[in-house]
Amino acid sequence: IGGHGEALAKKHRRRNMSGIRGDKQDKILRYLRDFIDEHDFPPSIRDIQLACDIS
Repeated sequence: IGGHGEALAKKHRRRNMSGIRGDKQDKILRYLRDFIDEHDFPPSIRDIQLACDIS
């Protein structure tokens, strides 16, 4: 990928990371925030999978 392709890919990543999320991503993010607020450390991958119904 040339310079233009790389710039386009970076722009796309920034846009997706700046607030365009799907329902599943929102569910995971809410779970992470709630878990960390309650426990002061992040959940394990397995905890996230179980809580958010993902494999």
